[in-house]
Amino acid sequence: MSDAMPIDKNAKHLTYTGRCLCKGVGFTVEGNPNAVYCCYCGDCALGAGGPCQITATYFTPNFALHDAEGLAKRYIVNDTLSGRPKVKCFCSGCGCTIFTIPASDGDEEIVVRTALIENGLELFKPTIECYVRNRPSYFSATATGKQFSHEPPTMANLGSWQHYNRDASISITVLGVFFVGLRFLSRHLGKVPLGLEDGLIVPAVLNLFVIFALDIEMVKYGLGLHQSTISMDSLITINKLLLPAEIFYCTSIILTKTSILAMYHRIFHIHRPTRIAVYILGVITIIRAISLIFASIFQCIPVARAWDKFHYPGRCINLKDTFIANDVVNAITDVVILGLLIGRVWKVQAGWGVRMGAVGMISLGGL
Repeated sequence: MSDAMPIDKNAKHLTYTGRCLCKGVGFTVEGNPNAVYCCYCGDCALGAGGPCQITATYFTPNFALHDAEGLAKRYIVNDTLSGRPKVKCFCSGCGCTIFTIPASDGDEEIVVRTALIENGLELFKPTIECYVRNRPSYFSATATGKQFSHEPPTMANLGSWQHYNRDASISITVLGVFFVGLRFLSRHLGKVPLGLEDGLIVPAVLNLFVIFALDIEMVKYGLGLHQSTISMDSLITINKLLLPAEIFYCTSIILTKTSILAMYHRIFHIHRPTRIAVYILGVITIIRAISLIFASIFQCIPVARAWDKFHYPGRCINLKDTFIANDVVNAITDVVILGLLIGRVWKVQAGWGVRMGAVGMISLGGL
């Protein structure tokens, strides 16, 4: 939620401490919560033993559990009013609920009771008051929370993005096949013999077909919809399909880039600096792609946790940051590869207009 928290705006780096009733299990949270809910739904009322429950949501990396005695236990609540399962962690010593992980958010957000945080009820005032239709007549609205009769608006209310996923997959696949087809047609018409670059681009296109098939299958199971609207079985299936899609994506990238570099080597092999640059870029491309494939396969320990975080305890790397870092390196190598060709073309003994035209076509192809 984008609602501003009615607390200290300079508290971004503050650490807050919470404990269960028997103080056997503790936790710390970093900074202000994403949102604070005062919820009157039946599940929260039963969990709190009262009309409502006040909770705060944090991104998982900002939460740390302290359980030296091993008292913290987890169980999955399947019979919820929303029909979506949620993981609950409680202290086996006093029975106090420590945190909840809603299925709709995977493990990205964690929900804690503000009452367990030291002075939490005063520090973290509700920004959202939901299911107020269930609020008892002797209760009044909070002074800080927005009122919602049912569930507050979420990404689930924004509709489906499935057609964007489907259209993007179709467009990329069609364009890839079209341009590779033009490449082989020009080879045939010009009677140019096939080279190593042609042998590399064919499996890259085949990988594109596999990625397309996996993406369409994921859309069928709910890819493009908010997680809160997808059943647990479908979510697990999507995650299972996503793993090979990541691997085939990395393989397609490595084949495409090495194909381009192989073409450079064929054209400029007599120029030693360019030849060395091609070798270096090729090694960087291959090592980066292989490392990303291994990161995708072993992103979680055990591996099965990658598609089912609710039934397989363990740990996972932050794959989102990994792919962002990969995209940055990917963009840099793209610029270097493009610059390598432009640099060689610019040194061709031709008029300024001819060289500018060639550079323009290359730049357009790079885009």
